[in-house]
Amino acid sequence: MGGTFTSWGALEAAITSELVGAVEEAVEKSYRDADTEMHGFYSQGTPLYYSRTGQLGGIARRTGVVKSSSTAMGEVYLDTSIGYSTGTPGFPVVEQAEVFGSGILGRGGFWQRTVAKIPLNLHMALSKRFG
Repeated sequence: MGGTFTSWGALEAAITSELVGAVEEAVEKSYRDADTEMHGFYSQGTPLYYSRTGQLGGIARRTGVVKSSSTAMGEVYLDTSIGYSTGTPGFPVVEQAEVFGSGILGRGGFWQRTVAKIPLNLHMALSKRFG
C-alpha cells in the first residue's frame, strides 16, 4: 500500500482492501496447512482390525472472507459430516483421531497443529502489506 490519499475515505478504503487481501491469504495458507495435516494423518500406524477409507484426508474446508466496515473474517474448519460404512458419524471419529483415541491409528494432533499455525499465517500476510 502506498501513495497519497486525498481523503480519509480513500485511505480507509485502501487499508480495508489490504486487510481483506491479508485475511484471504492467511485463510488460504491455513486451509492448505489443514489439508496437509489431514492427508498426513495416514502417515503413521497400520491398522490390523479395520480398513482405512481415507475420508479424513479430504475434510479440510474454508469459507470465503467476509468484510464489514473495519473487519475481515474467514474460517478454516474440518467437515465432520462424513459418515462411515459402519454407521459411525464423522464427528466422533475425527475427534478420536485427533486425540489418539478409540484405537484409531494415525498421526493425531492434526487440528492442534493447524490452529497453532494460524496466527503466524495471519502475521506474515499482514506484515507483507503493512510492514
